[in-house]
Amino acid sequence: HREILVFTHKRFSIGYNEDRIIEVNVTNDKPRIVASGAPALDFSYSVDWVHTSRHFSQRFNRYLDQDFFEHQIHWFSIFNSFMMVIFLVGLVALILLRTLKNDYQRYSRGGDDEDPVMDPVEETGWKQVQGDVFRFPHYYPFFCAMIGTGVQLVLMVYCTTILSIAGTLYIGRGAVSTAALLVYAFSSFVGGYVSASHYVQQSKGSAWIKTMVLTAGGVSGGSTRE
Repeated sequence: HREILVFTHKRFSIGYNEDRIIEVNVTNDKPRIVASGAPALDFSYSVDWVHTSRHFSQRFNRYLDQDFFEHQIHWFSIFNSFMMVIFLVGLVALILLRTLKNDYQRYSRGGDDEDPVMDPVEETGWKQVQGDVFRFPHYYPFFCAMIGTGVQLVLMVYCTTILSIAGTLYIGRGAVSTAALLVYAFSSFVGGYVSASHYVQQSKGSAWIKTMVLTAGGVSGGSTRE
């Protein structure tokens, strides 16, 4: 036969700082045995107000498991993932090189003037777009702005990843998002420089200021409004 215990008293310990409640602790007290024919139980509670020096913005820190968040970096997993990426890139590059090699051999045989019997080889694959690769596109400032914004986003992801690995951004609530926004804001001059320099080098035009404005406000401003 097992005895059933019921705690009939709850003790609330409320920590406060100025007019803000920082933390609340609840403990049970006064256990009573529940048995058939026992008198009714009286439940009670008490409240203790305890002043604390912890600020309201730090109230969540007590719930962070430092042993869990301060984990060691799994370098073997990172190395394994890196080697997997290298293998996939090498495999794709090998397939691409074999395809281009076969195309070059076919085009060289088709362009041989010493064999009048061989018919001209029909242009297929990448040969069909070879004339469009170096064609000057329309709305070139907007195209350069896209290039600058892409460089800026890559830099933001890279710097945020490095800061997260080297520091303790993952502990603070919203620290990663804040760091990403700050890096994106401070790297805006990199995106503007890349877009403007690409525009000047390729088009020799004078609308590089317009390109920088598009990089700063056209793309990032549209994403912010969303």
